[in-house]
Amino acid sequence: MKDEKQLVLFFRKGTEIDNTLLASNLSSKFPTLKDPIVLPFDENNPGRPLVAFEQGTIKLSIYISDISFAYLGEEHKNVYDTVIEIIEYLEYLDLSFERMGYITTFLHNEKEKETFKKNVFNENLSIGSEFQVSWYKRELIDSVSVNVWIKGITDMLNHVDFVSIYDINTPIDEVYNISSDFLRDFLKQCDRYIEEKEKIIK
Repeated sequence: MKDEKQLVLFFRKGTEIDNTLLASNLSSKFPTLKDPIVLPFDENNPGRPLVAFEQGTIKLSIYISDISFAYLGEEHKNVYDTVIEIIEYLEYLDLSFERMGYITTFLHNEKEKETFKKNVFNENLSIGSEFQVSWYKRELIDSVSVNVWIKGITDMLNHVDFVSIYDINTPIDEVYNISSDFLRDFLKQCDRYIEEKEKIIK
């Protein structure tokens, strides 16, 4: 496991996708995505992607209702502009988005785990070496109302001392125009918000 970022954009309702044509267009326009895997829609497995680019630095998956970008946190500065360019190109292809989710995962060492426990839990509580905690807050980030979930999880199974996860998403009952112009600055504002919250672990 490594630090990771994931951006999920939800298509506007009524959007129809020609997955073969979309995969071909993206592959031609952005060769760094490498070769795509194209799959037909399966009613028995609706969670399976229609298109998956798995070989490049950016892992791009397209589903019936959304598109997902995933990449290592260490690559964030290198791929950020490319992610925005891909979204611009999708807009050029007349695809639009009404909701988004932005998930950031950080891996931490034992010392940082203990700092988190000290700063978050009541000192009278007896907390063992393994725990999971999460909290929710409705926040305004850059004047946009979003849901924020912050999670702290020990993950001995994957040999990680501690994982912090920040899930920022627009409410399911609200429709936005999630454009490339909007995301270009908004995601940076989200990163600043996350950096401030991470201070509880440092």
